[in-house]
Amino acid sequence: MSLVNLIKSFFVKREVEFDGSAEIERDSRGNVIKRTFLSGFVVKHQFDILNREIAMDTSNGYREVKEYHGVSHKVKRVYYRKSKRSWIEHYSIDGKREIEYIDPEI
Repeated sequence: MSLVNLIKSFFVKREVEFDGSAEIERDSRGNVIKRTFLSGFVVKHQFDILNREIAMDTSNGYREVKEYHGVSHKVKRVYYRKSKRSWIEHYSIDGKREIEYIDPEI
């Protein structure tokens, strides 16, 4: 365990439970921050100070990063990365969605 993780463990309360298919780790606000399935597949979530999900990563390399409109819970932009593909979904304040592919088609 690194020194940083040791220090974090004193300040960040985490709860672990098992729901029959995965071990679930929650932060002190009740957010699911890590889910480890029996197969070994892992999904991790990160939240901001406003309790909004800002990132999700999986053990197979999939990643989502979210940006929000100001302090609202309306998503402004989501960055995706899976294998060699990356794309961005842009959302207007009224929910209109546009997709922008970053990588050329494979």
